[in-house]
Amino acid sequence: DFVAGLVTMGGNGDVAQQSGGAVYFYAANTSMTDRFFYDADGELMIVPQLGALVVRTEFGVLHVAPGELCVIPRGVKFRVELEGPEARGYVCENYGAHWRLPELGPLGTGGLANSRDFLAPVAAFEERDGDFRVVAKFLGKLWEAKIDHSPLDIVAWHGTYVPYKYDMRLFNCINTVTYDHPDPSIFTAL
Repeated sequence: DFVAGLVTMGGNGDVAQQSGGAVYFYAANTSMTDRFFYDADGELMIVPQLGALVVRTEFGVLHVAPGELCVIPRGVKFRVELEGPEARGYVCENYGAHWRLPELGPLGTGGLANSRDFLAPVAAFEERDGDFRVVAKFLGKLWEAKIDHSPLDIVAWHGTYVPYKYDMRLFNCINTVTYDHPDPSIFTAL
């Protein structure tokens, strides 16, 4: 599944200092059904390369396809289901300050990413009892606990600390490479 298929590719900083991050590949051919995951170390950006994902969170459901990205905030429980027979992609774990939209400055509202294009899930919950496992990542190690109910049993939410997704096809790159390369921030979505 998604958690078992995570492979660390690199990292920088220190999770205990809450600075830096890590990069992973994931590959999965099985959906998480009775397993849930949360990352106490940082927020996760999931970027599918092959195969669409259904990310079920405490806040609701996000359908994430290749070409889109999904951000799961620190501490939010979720499970990943596959929409096809297999999936693979990338995960970026951010230990530091939350991702935010860059200041657009002279670009105005017609460049880079617009806040209106970031989509949050509609509140959803599941009421299931059974033998479940919650996997937690804390200080770089994975921990697992048994629970007797689904942790996705929250009925509603309010606020801005929420998972979201973004379709990269909506990103408007402001670019010129006529004689010199401009600041790399022109390619920054978050």
